[in-house]
Amino acid sequence: MFKKFNNLSKSAFAALLMLSLYPSKVLSDWDALNMREGVTQVSRDVFELHMLIFYICVAIGAVVFSVMFYSLFR
Repeated sequence: MFKKFNNLSKSAFAALLMLSLYPSKVLSDWDALNMREGVTQVSRDVFELHMLIFYICVAIGAVVFSVMFYSLFR
């Protein structure tokens, strides 16, 4: 168990090290990740619907991953 955790921590450290070497690539276009809010009322309504569905997906993902990690580590 500890050997597997040790390998995992080494892999995580290596990934963080690689990401720290290329911060411009990681954060180059952060604003393009989300839908932008529009000017018209219809586009604002679509944006609100988009964000509502996004938050629902985030909540479902949080529940699924918490159950998965609970099942793995109990």
